[in-house]
Amino acid sequence: MYNKLHWQIWDCKTTEKRTFMNFKKTPKGINYLYDYYPKRYEEHGEISRAILRFKDGNEAEIERFANEIKEALILKAGNDISVYEGAKVLTVPSHLHGEWSDSLRMVARTICKELHMINYSRALVRTTNHEKLSLGGDRSIESHVRTIELKKSFDIKGQRILLLDDITTTGNSILACARILNMAGASGVEAVVIGQTMQGTPRNREMN
Repeated sequence: MYNKLHWQIWDCKTTEKRTFMNFKKTPKGINYLYDYYPKRYEEHGEISRAILRFKDGNEAEIERFANEIKEALILKAGNDISVYEGAKVLTVPSHLHGEWSDSLRMVARTICKELHMINYSRALVRTTNHEKLSLGGDRSIESHVRTIELKKSFDIKGQRILLLDDITTTGNSILACARILNMAGASGVEAVVIGQTMQGTPRNREMN
């Protein structure tokens, strides 16, 4: 039931010329802006480096990607931003207990201000550490569901949700969050990430 996101809101179309950022979509239905190639691949270029700078808290990249996500959302809504008014913006929590990405929270703040949404960026919390996937951690949806919960102080029953993350690989952390939100009564969950991890050409080890 939860192997893909089930879009229930914001399926607006526009026939206007597309001049702003446009979302691409993963096979699991997650909206994303850019292909992201890890450092181990030859295709690891400027966009991938910019995404890593964003994760490290670079202010210029935070502003850049916040604006690009905002523009893509406006385009998705056919330039009618009223469809977003009052919706809640949440972020996927860090793999570490009780921590969130400051960069994502700043993006959430910008989007809420510009699109009249409500900032719930700390509503989802990691209750115990979840080993990073790059270190061999469990990639299953269930493993994330076991270590993430919705804070009781945030009532999302009947609410529209925009869920933000920086990079997705399997998409399972996002799908786990969507499952938790749907079970709590959300009326619809839309997920947006900056980068989708891609496989590329491995670098020559002698060049590393």
